[in-house]
Amino acid sequence: MIYPVSKAHPLKCATHRPKASRLSQESNYRALVVSADAERQELLYQEATTGGWDVILCELASEALRVLDLQIVQLVIVDLIGPRGITPHDYPNVCQHLACQTRLFQVICGHNGNTQEEIWARQLGVWIYLTDVLEVGQVRHVCETARSIARPGQRIWQRTDEIEVFQS
Repeated sequence: MIYPVSKAHPLKCATHRPKASRLSQESNYRALVVSADAERQELLYQEATTGGWDVILCELASEALRVLDLQIVQLVIVDLIGPRGITPHDYPNVCQHLACQTRLFQVICGHNGNTQEEIWARQLGVWIYLTDVLEVGQVRHVCETARSIARPGQRIWQRTDEIEVFQS
């Protein structure tokens, strides 16, 4: 399912699926997928759903930041490959915001063979940097692994006196 942030201000998603009127009460594992390319967004949605996640789709970086302010998500997948293979200009800012502000699994899907992009992503401290995400099953495996570690309805990491501690 695609979930809006609220009934009054639903997210504008790049897919044709109907939006749910509210978040499912049974949903404790939420993933945010940020992608500007409709084909890749569809694949990431299918893979995350198959991997056990309820998915919130965002095309715009501003939507993604709004979701992070209003919802608890444990997994964020940012696809840096936009239409025509070009990274949307504000997506790197979203990745940096995620690395600094939240405690969750961050997955970046990047360009194959772009070592500078991969080094940048790893310096941010992302959980996983992926290339070739169009290969079926790759993202699903990552999502299944994240779900096996995540705590339902809670963020993964909790800050305690400037030291990040994993919740056990």
